[in-house]
Amino acid sequence: MEGQFAKMDIQRRNLYCLMVLSAVLVVGGGCGRPAPRTVTGTVMINGKTADGVHVMFYPTVEGELDKLTYGNAITDAKGKFTVQNNHLEEGLPAGDYRVTFLRYIDRNGKTLPPNVKPDEVGGRQQVAEEYTKRDKTPEIATIPAGGKDFTFEIPAGKK
Repeated sequence: MEGQFAKMDIQRRNLYCLMVLSAVLVVGGGCGRPAPRTVTGTVMINGKTADGVHVMFYPTVEGELDKLTYGNAITDAKGKFTVQNNHLEEGLPAGDYRVTFLRYIDRNGKTLPPNVKPDEVGGRQQVAEEYTKRDKTPEIATIPAGGKDFTFEIPAGKK
């Protein structure tokens, strides 16, 4: 009988520790990361909404990428997107971000599905090259504390 009470005490202590740890994580706000803000938008290439555009938001602050919060999204059929960050949450902390864009198309100008390799089907990058590189993109997005809905109008690259 005494062994059963000891077992119950261990279970109760483990449950108590789990509850305290959960409370610390909730109160601590997820290990000190700033709260993400909703980031949505539309991408237009040469004045037309574009589906299948990979949109990446990189923080402009210096640091190792694995220690920073960055985000990505893929536009839908209407060119709209909602950013998810690398912590698998919707949105990004307020701040400045460099934004890059990638859209691979086939010979007929149709967006390639994500599982298709462009070089295997004669596909190409549609977006102008400078917009595809984090260190060269002219697009800097400022995300305010309330989040933001962006409209990006970018040029197509050379054919």
